[in-house]
Amino acid sequence: ISHNYNDKLEVEQFVRVAKAILKSLEKELGWMYETTHSNGQNCLIDFVIWSEKFSCPDCGAEINFLDEALDNDSNEVRAEFPCPDCNAILTKKRMERVFETTIDHLTGKPWEHIKYIPTEIHYKYLGSKYTKKPDATDLKILSDIQTRDWPNNVPTNEFPISAMYHGSRIEPKGYTHAHHFFFRRPLEALSYLWDQARGKTDARTSQALLFFIE
Repeated sequence: ISHNYNDKLEVEQFVRVAKAILKSLEKELGWMYETTHSNGQNCLIDFVIWSEKFSCPDCGAEINFLDEALDNDSNEVRAEFPCPDCNAILTKKRMERVFETTIDHLTGKPWEHIKYIPTEIHYKYLGSKYTKKPDATDLKILSDIQTRDWPNNVPTNEFPISAMYHGSRIEPKGYTHAHHFFFRRPLEALSYLWDQARGKTDARTSQALLFFIE
């Protein structure tokens, strides 16, 4: 870290190359970060909040934790909240996490992990901030991203679970390799940026680009 902050760098060249990479990223993958305003106009997403899924112990219904537990007035998680299906009073400890099984692109084998769903999209339109629930178009974009070929330059290291302080917490949730911690959309963007940064002939500029991307 100290090296990258203090070593000499041709700033103007770095800025020029970085801007060109970002422009190229927007051209190639910008569609992944678009959503529509209420009037149908396309807007650029700032960020998306994903929520864990839990199951009600009384009726078995799947619970979107953010939707049900977050107090929108205080922006704090409520200690208790009702199940939207059976009205049973729930706490996080009373519920069980919902798991889903997908294919791990690294091994080609089934991968069981906790279930997350996109719950709230934050974006700007004409300079003002807005939020929305994902609509059919937003979900279609996520689905289309999943059909792309798996990036070949993403970190896939297996975690030394037994040697990790929090290993016993992440393994039961299905997270055993580095790539498990990425949602697919930001992984595609990071993969593209890594490729572009490593492809620069000037070693110092390439090193600085990788540092600021990561």
